[in-house]
Amino acid sequence: MEEIKFGVFLPTDGPNSTYEFNLQVAWTAEKYGFDSAWACDHLYGSQPLLEELRKERTPDILECWSILSALAPQTKKITFGTIVIAIPYRNPLLLAKIATTFDAITGGRLILGVGIGRSKDEFLGAGIPWENFQARKERTKEAIEILERLWMENEVNYNGKYYKLIKSQLWPKPVQTPHPPIWLGGFGYKLMTSLLKYVEGWLPPSLTPEEYARRIPLVNASAEERGKPIEMALECYTSISSNYDLALERCDESIRAFTGQSAEHVARFGVPIRLTKKGEEVRLGMVIGAPEDCIERLEKYLKLGVKHFILHFFPTSLAPEEIKLYAEKVIPYLKGE
Repeated sequence: MEEIKFGVFLPTDGPNSTYEFNLQVAWTAEKYGFDSAWACDHLYGSQPLLEELRKERTPDILECWSILSALAPQTKKITFGTIVIAIPYRNPLLLAKIATTFDAITGGRLILGVGIGRSKDEFLGAGIPWENFQARKERTKEAIEILERLWMENEVNYNGKYYKLIKSQLWPKPVQTPHPPIWLGGFGYKLMTSLLKYVEGWLPPSLTPEEYARRIPLVNASAEERGKPIEMALECYTSISSNYDLALERCDESIRAFTGQSAEHVARFGVPIRLTKKGEEVRLGMVIGAPEDCIERLEKYLKLGVKHFILHFFPTSLAPEEIKLYAEKVIPYLKGE
């Protein structure tokens, strides 16, 4: 059986967004055999999913590449990922150079997660034009093509709708060959249909098993079109403790602030997120409880083909403790150790 991998979502935003705490989480993840650690790419700290829950002051947040570059030399084995880079924020040559430098710093321990960007407030706040979905999707496609060409070719000329490169060069090349893997974030059908065939992995947020299953035909069709497999991953919202009630109690406040629903409701039914004004909707879920509860829930995803779980702990303050519990009680069982 193909190896199952586990990663941790770094607490780079919110009340625990300090370098010291992120280093503690990264060290704990590596100590207990986790495979990866991931940082989000936002200019503002995470806001609640529902507009009516948002506050005037956005939470603290650390810049993605800066914190990853600070953590990487303090570790030896763990892979680092971006979850996910908003392509429109950066010129493709600049992004290729940043990613290549990080790949060199880590000796080839980078997964580049990318997306089209979703926060209008961040774009406008940074003075970056806010384009419609179609434009951001097409811009991201062009950028992915440019990244791969810069990594593999000596000189790149590109005449796209959004990017035009003349005799563009990137030296040195990445440590990983032919280049660092690119994973696509997001779960909209139009987004996946258009972009999945250009990447090596799919990394959606915490979809319920039912929502995840609905999208597997798109993953399979994209893999067939590109002629190579696409690794299936999941950013998994979770809370684990010695028993179900305690796990619920410990994460309830942070889940209510994030979703507007109780942790128990999110765990049982998921929380609906509207993707479009015309009604496209998706449900995000959660893995909560004692080790046996988490095992039962994660097995549903394993049966669907998920190979890499990025555990996003609620609240983030308990991440080191819960990493240890996952490593001792959940991961060995799921890996058959």
